[in-house]
Amino acid sequence: MSEPIQQPGIVAVETPISAVDFPGERMRWSDLFLALVAVIPIFVNLGLVQSWGSEHRWLDISAGILATGNWFEPRLEGQFYGDKPLLSYWAVVLASWAAGHLDEGIARLPSAIAGAITVLITAWLAARLLGRRTAVLAAWILATAFSFFLWSRTASADLLSMCFLTAAVAVYVEGVLRFRPWKTILFFLLLALGGQAKGMPAVLLPLGIAGLDMIFFRRVLLLRQAGWIAMGFTLGAGFYLLPFLLSYLEGGDWQLLQLMWKENFIRGFNAFDHKDKVYYYVYILPAMFIPWSLWLPGALGWAGTRFRSHPGWRFCLLAFVVIFLFFTVSESRRSYYILPVFPFCALLVAGFLSDLALFEKAGNRAGRTWRFLARFPIYIFGSVLVLGMIFLLAGPFLSGQHWIGMVGEIARDIPYSRLLALALAGCLALLVAGCRRHRLDWQFRAVALLALVAVGYFSTGIEPLRADRLIERAFASQVAIKYPGVELVYYLDGNATSRYYLGPGIRVKSNAEVLELLQGGRDPLFLVCEGDDIGTLEQFQPVIFSELLKGVVPGLGTVVKPETRYLLLKCTRR
Repeated sequence: MSEPIQQPGIVAVETPISAVDFPGERMRWSDLFLALVAVIPIFVNLGLVQSWGSEHRWLDISAGILATGNWFEPRLEGQFYGDKPLLSYWAVVLASWAAGHLDEGIARLPSAIAGAITVLITAWLAARLLGRRTAVLAAWILATAFSFFLWSRTASADLLSMCFLTAAVAVYVEGVLRFRPWKTILFFLLLALGGQAKGMPAVLLPLGIAGLDMIFFRRVLLLRQAGWIAMGFTLGAGFYLLPFLLSYLEGGDWQLLQLMWKENFIRGFNAFDHKDKVYYYVYILPAMFIPWSLWLPGALGWAGTRFRSHPGWRFCLLAFVVIFLFFTVSESRRSYYILPVFPFCALLVAGFLSDLALFEKAGNRAGRTWRFLARFPIYIFGSVLVLGMIFLLAGPFLSGQHWIGMVGEIARDIPYSRLLALALAGCLALLVAGCRRHRLDWQFRAVALLALVAVGYFSTGIEPLRADRLIERAFASQVAIKYPGVELVYYLDGNATSRYYLGPGIRVKSNAEVLELLQGGRDPLFLVCEGDDIGTLEQFQPVIFSELLKGVVPGLGTVVKPETRYLLLKCTRR
């Protein structure tokens, strides 16, 4: 965005910008350095926690590719699994080759690298669309948005897909600023890579954003540009379809392509699972974009007032609307599907905050509504900072019964509490100084610093607590040491993560199937049972069982009680 012009005795005004071109400013090396600082917490303790959620899929399938050398037939627990394209598994395999081994940290590394690259691309887009002064703030906003941070530390296909999608949009913007034939080809190749990372959204969304931008700006394609676009489309389509063709040549069927069609098209327009209300993302997006979603309403309104006059704001708002509506219209809805909109949320919020800070610095105050939308979240953060300081400093000295003693016990168990209190004190000092000097830019920097402290503390202080409470890996290690080589039976199908760590076994869905195995000559059975299911088995009279091992989630003082999560039982007929 152009800088305001300040003349003596005249209120600052904005210089006009061409109705066609973006500002097109570039980042400096200092901007790049500060943007890289924001992504450091993504890589800290990346492999500390065992796999959780669906991460076991990427570990299991990638381990299978490494063992068999078959790159075109992904298998999960020995069965063909083609629900996702192949690129995210290949990325894990390549990372394991580079590291010389495969574990949870290696499986998460492609997502972490993709997250870091997406942050840098977002900063670059901020400079090109809204001006260089928004670049670093946009990077920090995206890197510290909690769901983005969490999924950047998760083995999945989502961050790779988001990275290629954002990169394709960035290449389009660069092509608008200065056309070069190779940019057109790169655009379509990035679409193909995004499609192979997760699916069609990474292909359709950049095309939709670019197409609508061309309509709004009335861009005229020259004949030579149309020719390069046709060539890029052909190369991109061929590159996208190549793995499916190779899979056919390898296996003699189109199973991989058929599953892609089911997961990408049938699911989107006639969902067979992951259904939710049409307004699902209206409340899920703010929850996922915390803490910066507090400024999102103001940013969207601010962008709307500049939609006609400023190409950069227009493009950011257009991209946000296209992505949000695309996933809203789709019948299949899950929280993390909306992740591709995060870079454009970061651009909108960064531009909004930067504009208001610049207006204030130039002596040109924004309207009362805009000031409220910008300042009210700061008051919330200030209150959180004060309460956090009180909790960390006074909490350890609390004792007694009921909730007061519980608060004191939690405060005493907080890792690195003094160091955290010192970091919060620094953020609070900057925030107070900004308020006293009426410097909005200082206040926003204090919030950005607080957000970075929060994600940094998550990766250093909270992750060890999570590692202690996720016990599937530790339980499997105990089983392997004390009962090596036994054939396990998973009661009521078991848990996918525990099956990954414990290894292959027989899955039973009822007590009757347990008895059938015993009567068929498998006596005794070594049965893995979840703690919640033990009551169902205890009531089954034909079976006698004895407890061999117990996997217990540790408690947290007296506040959180220990919980039996898994049991290894020896079962025999009565």
